[in-house]
Amino acid sequence: AEKIKGIIPYDHCFIFLVEAGERSAELKVVRGFSDDHLIGQTLPLHEGLLSLVVKRRAPIMKVDLHERERGKGIFPSGSSIRLRPASFLGLPMIVQDRVIGIFVITSQRPNAFDDQHKEFLKMLCSQAAVSIADAKLHDEVNRLATTDGLTGVANHRRFQERLNEEFERQAREAGRFALVMVDVDHFKKINDRFGHPVGDQVLKQIAAALVKTVRKIDVVSRYGGEEFAVILLNSGPKESYQLAERVRKAVEGLSPVINGEPLTLTISLGMAVYPDDARDRQTLIERADRALYAAKHGGRNQTCIYSKIPA
Repeated sequence: AEKIKGIIPYDHCFIFLVEAGERSAELKVVRGFSDDHLIGQTLPLHEGLLSLVVKRRAPIMKVDLHERERGKGIFPSGSSIRLRPASFLGLPMIVQDRVIGIFVITSQRPNAFDDQHKEFLKMLCSQAAVSIADAKLHDEVNRLATTDGLTGVANHRRFQERLNEEFERQAREAGRFALVMVDVDHFKKINDRFGHPVGDQVLKQIAAALVKTVRKIDVVSRYGGEEFAVILLNSGPKESYQLAERVRKAVEGLSPVINGEPLTLTISLGMAVYPDDARDRQTLIERADRALYAAKHGGRNQTCIYSKIPA
């Protein structure tokens, strides 16, 4: 977008990434506005020139939009992009017959773009499409390597990496964080009674409840089997316990219905805090595990803090 400005004198430039299914596009790059408030906006691809670029899979150039046409028919209705250009040039970015992006430039001047501009941008968009596809594939490979395939939360490997990162950060900043180990109560009975597919659905629901209840900065991971681990960042014993209890109550309130029968779900939680309870990764995990053991043997469906376990 920046380099093209010196070759093609546009007033505004937009780069969209098209979602799978080609029904919507998210604005990723914008030039010509005083701020970036438009970035991240998702537009439906059901009308306007933007949609037509995707449907035709070919560039569309309009260089003499009449006054009555300006600002109409470029972006779908409901968009907050307010423009009244005289010239429009939009090109698809295509990989293996799938439109993965849209490149758009506009100008307030009539006849601002010509066929040479269009051909130059076609070549550029073809190269950009390959680069974007490679980057997205790389991101997807990384995501799969660090994400639990069943629940969609971080996997055990990512949990260990993230915990290491947090210890390194706290060594510099001298802060606090908590590790909460979570275990589904009587999970074997659920599998034995209803089957493993139902057990999988239970794990998915619990993982979703964990993610929804904790803060965005916190890290939810599947530790293994029916056990989860949650890293509560920038959090001391009191606020960590309160958050763990909210998680416990959120799971208790799920109450899924299996074959017409309501299922009561509960979890046990064990918590240890850095640096109060441990100053290294392995000790923190062991002490959170010990607190979890105390919660399960103390009656389940409760949160135990390592520092309050009787010696």
